[in-house]
Amino acid sequence: MKKLLLSLIVFFILGRGYVFAEEDPYSGFNLFWGDIHGHTEVSDGQESPESYYSYARSQKLDFAAVTDHAERIENYPADWEYLTKVANDFYQPGSFVTFVSFEWSGKSVPAGHKNVYYKGSEGPLITSNRNAFYPQPLSLPEAKDPYALWNFLKDYEALTIPHHTLAQHCNDPSIPMSTDWSYFNEQMQVLVEIYSKWGSSEHQGLSLSRPAGCYVEGRSVQDALSLGHKLGFVGGSDTHYSKPGSQNLNESDKYPALMFPNSGLTAVWARNLTREEIFNALKKRRTYATSGSRTILKFSADGHLMGEEFTSFTNPKFKIEVKPAGASIEFVKIIKGWKGRETPFQPPEIDSCHDLEECVFEWEDKNFTQDSFYYLRVKQKDGHLAWSSPIWINKGIFGDLNNDKKVNSADLEILLANWNPESGKATSSLGDLNKDGKIEEIDLTLLLQAFTY
Repeated sequence: MKKLLLSLIVFFILGRGYVFAEEDPYSGFNLFWGDIHGHTEVSDGQESPESYYSYARSQKLDFAAVTDHAERIENYPADWEYLTKVANDFYQPGSFVTFVSFEWSGKSVPAGHKNVYYKGSEGPLITSNRNAFYPQPLSLPEAKDPYALWNFLKDYEALTIPHHTLAQHCNDPSIPMSTDWSYFNEQMQVLVEIYSKWGSSEHQGLSLSRPAGCYVEGRSVQDALSLGHKLGFVGGSDTHYSKPGSQNLNESDKYPALMFPNSGLTAVWARNLTREEIFNALKKRRTYATSGSRTILKFSADGHLMGEEFTSFTNPKFKIEVKPAGASIEFVKIIKGWKGRETPFQPPEIDSCHDLEECVFEWEDKNFTQDSFYYLRVKQKDGHLAWSSPIWINKGIFGDLNNDKKVNSADLEILLANWNPESGKATSSLGDLNKDGKIEEIDLTLLLQAFTY
């Protein structure tokens, strides 16, 4: 019991580390479904925002958002006030969640398209170019690149989510659509839309990805992860028919880029159905994406949920639960990567659960030698895919008390600060390297043996 308490103290002080949990780490959370990417007649889509939200409810979605293009808002500020009002009118805590949101479409600098979501009931509309399609008033805020956008948003609780990150128009590659990953904000850009009617952005050549000539190299989700960006996964539709969550609905007749008929979906593990809780779950990356199926995924490592980051001094142990929807499982794969790993991330660490109606298993990574991240890719027999948000696990170094990847004088100072030679009793578990409840000469010896000179 004493060792368990000491280990929990270490976790609390470092803000990461050990979790001892036998129960389901997802207990206490509920699973909610939504589609937070789509357009109406206010910009370049069809039908009204009211029709959009009504359709979302008819599809039994728990949350939805209209993300009309800021650059195509013709009557500012009236249209933005209207979109904000409709979003707030349709919000019913405990029943249906909406967000005040829009799309920033990168029409000045080819940095990619990002949807912006506010936690609160209001926020500014921000265009990337006031003259992209027709003159917009000078009163409309303009952010020509992502850094300017994030600067505008710094005083709000907001998220920006890039989408169709590797896409380009098949018939006109000159139109910038893909995401430039050199722009990044680790506070506001914590998610990426991995699938929509544009197809999968996981990596070109994988299932449901866009055909040759319709994507840009180096812009995939795996490319972003390899650069060190910590991104959870969401799915959406990018519907222009005001049909969020629609399945088997072809929109490519009027919008050729939307070449896949199924809307992606975002699954969120949250405590309850309120705007605040759904937003917080999104920000914590407690999410997964599907290509339209309502597959149930639970993915954890040493008690940590999808989207989390922690440090481990031992081989991490994973728990996986998959319940497909509408068809049996074709495979469940655990994909492992690390900063600098060449994409695509092949082969998978695990390829399991073939032809099963339900799958529960555990796996230990016995090749845990560096900071790594892991996510699930699930494929059903009907072709639907699901992706869990990654879990990032940092490789702990024995004696590294301040988590700077070195054992040096800074760690020695921490140990000595917690050493009470008179009683020998540890005043903190920081420095109790042999976990005997005391800090004494043996701990100093162990630290010096691990010292990096």
